[in-house]
Amino acid sequence: MERISDGLPVSSGTFISILASNPNSSGEFYTINNRGIFCSYNFDVSWELLNIDWPKKYLSQHPLALAVTDGKG
Repeated sequence: MERISDGLPVSSGTFISILASNPNSSGEFYTINNRGIFCSYNFDVSWELLNIDWPKKYLSQHPLALAVTDGKG
């Protein structure tokens, strides 16, 4: 198993990430943890932090789920 972490925060102080794939786009994945929401468009080779306002209170919370939709429903 290979660890792919380019673009993700360091593990120290980061809660376990939740991973979800985009069912409408092959190779597109999203992950969420207490430090933000990240996306990989290239089969998890690298990640980028999405530009979403992230309240400071989320830094101490563990996300429980992540859903990826097409935004149509």
